[in-house]
Amino acid sequence: MQKIIVSLLLSFILTQGFAQQEKSLSTYLSFQVTPALHDQTLGNNPLGMGLGLQTFFNVSSKFKPTAEITGDIYFPHDDVFRMNGDGTAKLEVPSMVNLLAGAAFAPAKNIYVSFVAGPSFING
Repeated sequence: MQKIIVSLLLSFILTQGFAQQEKSLSTYLSFQVTPALHDQTLGNNPLGMGLGLQTFFNVSSKFKPTAEITGDIYFPHDDVFRMNGDGTAKLEVPSMVNLLAGAAFAPAKNIYVSFVAGPSFING
């Protein structure tokens, strides 16, 4: 009876061990809020919320290529003055989309620091 139990456990462990394969992509969904926590003119600052999607390309190096797309919406009723290139006033920034690419440094399994850059599109 012990041989059967040991054989079943060993076969279960081995099938799980050989069935594991690292994925080539890791994707994470994030949620962000951008409030001003302390400011002399706290009522003037816009409040924003958004979602982000970050993808890591799993390679054997500690530096992993990464791509990120985030979308934020900003709530109205702030007093921040914004000006267009021709000198006319722009009253609000309702949304922003960021497309970023770069590299992430992962010194440990669950710790990473990423360096990304890319364009931001205001109002689409």
